[in-house]
Amino acid sequence: TFNYLRTAARLARADSPQMRRCGNQIYSLPEHHVLDRYVHQPNISVAMCTFNGSDFIRRQLDSIFGQSVAVHEIRVFDDGSSDQTLDILAEYSMRFPDRLHITSNSSRLGTVKNFERAVSACRGDIIFLADQDDVWLPQKVEKYLAFFAENPGIQVLASHGYFIDRNDQLVEGYSCWDIPQILSQANRKFDYCQMLRNIYNFVTGASLAIRRELVPELIPFPILPFYLHDRWIAFVASSKGSFEMIQEKLYSYRLHSGQQTGLALLDRTPAVAKEFQLEF
Repeated sequence: TFNYLRTAARLARADSPQMRRCGNQIYSLPEHHVLDRYVHQPNISVAMCTFNGSDFIRRQLDSIFGQSVAVHEIRVFDDGSSDQTLDILAEYSMRFPDRLHITSNSSRLGTVKNFERAVSACRGDIIFLADQDDVWLPQKVEKYLAFFAENPGIQVLASHGYFIDRNDQLVEGYSCWDIPQILSQANRKFDYCQMLRNIYNFVTGASLAIRRELVPELIPFPILPFYLHDRWIAFVASSKGSFEMIQEKLYSYRLHSGQQTGLALLDRTPAVAKEFQLEF
């Protein structure tokens, strides 16, 4: 469990809660209306992969279409669903015919290669990855765009999130996203950019957004032991010094028995926090 939860916790707390540090570089977390200063708003794509997701996909689609800054397109690639997923997608496609585009794979590709197809199909300046079962907070896209605008050197961005169960109830516990605060409280210096490059994954694909210019360096996604698409994307970006993670919670990550991939959650106890400190 700790092998997954050992998070690259470089986000040591800076003097202000609005600042984040990566190595020797400090990045600002923009204010809510920072986008008002920019004449050009980038086109926004969402790459979503589905497989038997009918239980939760309405909540996810509603949260994406309900963003405070509208997305321009959602590219959905379905990997052979046998439930009502495609029917639900068709229903939403009738409501948003110019924004929702659905492709059904002729054969099963699996998570990594399906996301490769979805990302490759996106035409936006910024590409958000989306799982079928999460829920985005209304200002997720707006906050990400503001950060990208303030930090042009960042090509891949991730964020913290909440945990919810199948009934949308909050679930408490420690995850990989909590390690920066734990290490900061213990006065531990940490550079998660270095860790992400050289040790293991701590990034959740459902929180990722990518600048389009990086896509040619990401595709094709390799099939490697212990590597999913999220680790590959974060590895490529961090090797260029262009990855960042903000600690604001901007989406709800759903925990349920039908997940294709999942994130470990540990009890929120002092003993677990101490073990994290010892691990790092």
